Amino acid sequence: MSKDSKDWIDISYYLYSGINQEIDFHKRNPTTISEAGIENLKKAVAIYLEHCTLSGKHLEENLESLIEKEGEIDGSNGTDFATIEGND
Repeated sequence: MSKDSKDWIDISYYLYSGINQEIDFHKRNPTTISEAGIENLKKAVAIYLEHCTLSGKHLEENLESLIEKEGEIDGSNGTDFATIEGND
């Protein structure tokens, strides 16, 4: 295992927790999220999936749920998760 791989394993919990908490906060408070915030969360999930794939599925599903909720609030249809960088 390379040092980089070990580093990602060592910090993956903290990355996962932070991203997941941010998504959950905005799901509870949907009027607090902006398009820029959604884009930043998409980037964070994409980077997480690239380096820490084992638990990334839950983050994908949680983010998709936020995007759907955000779409209900602003009247749009939400954002297609496939547009997240690296998920094409």
